Amino acid sequence: MRQNRPKKRQKDKQKHEDNQTDASQADREMFLQAFEKPTQIYRYLRNRHLVAPLFLQRTLCYMKHRRSRDNSKRKNFKSSSLLSTVEQKLTKTLCQEKAKSHFLNLTFNGFFSQSALNCEEAEVEAKLLKICHKKRKDVSSPVLQTSLGKLTIPVNPDADESLSKTSTISVPQHHFSHSSGHSFTLLLSVKLLPNITNGLHNGDISDEDEPPSKKQKNGFDTELDIYESDLVIYDRQRRCQLSDGMYEVVLHQIHTDHGKEATWESVMDGKVS
Repeated sequence: MRQNRPKKRQKDKQKHEDNQTDASQADREMFLQAFEKPTQIYRYLRNRHLVAPLFLQRTLCYMKHRRSRDNSKRKNFKSSSLLSTVEQKLTKTLCQEKAKSHFLNLTFNGFFSQSALNCEEAEVEAKLLKICHKKRKDVSSPVLQTSLGKLTIPVNPDADESLSKTSTISVPQHHFSHSSGHSFTLLLSVKLLPNITNGLHNGDISDEDEPPSKKQKNGFDTELDIYESDLVIYDRQRRCQLSDGMYEVVLHQIHTDHGKEATWESVMDGKVS
């Protein structure tokens, strides 16, 4: 009985070792099954990187074949060309600043009409219309109107008189902001100014005569003739249509129906304010 005891202990120890090896093998198989696909992916990425690398660590050129930027400027770059590039940029900025400081000068020589023989002067008003050709919900009116100024010009002047009595309106460049889908139109309106007929030969006004301002308020004076015309400066494609030169603008008479019986509905186009 005493001789069989060590053999039994050896058998138990061997069984325990066999169980441990089986458990380790089972764990290894489970590990391989769990990481088989990721390992294959990593091996594939490693082999692909060896054949066609995405980046090279030594040259620090990251994904060179996929870049859309052209390196032709770097190939032809010379240190002596730095001064010329800086000078070109400076000249470009100076040209832009000069363009901003430019003005559109409108010079009026006179108003010529056979029906305005009794008038000596007329009032010219220049307006700039900024027209939006796109429909937008936040904009109530597609036309933005800006008054550029008013001038008094002679009616039917002679050649010498038209040169001596010229009047000019200067429009700065910032009024013509080249926005997408906008066009700029110059609107000219001419109003004939009536002569004072109640004066004496020496230019004095008698006490019995009524001043012309009261005549207009009381409605005894005739209505003033108004003429209008428009000129396109920039179209919607940002092309300049009004070049330097002398123009003879044909004006059309505007017939106004606002008299004594005018109401707010007719004056404001049906909108009561």
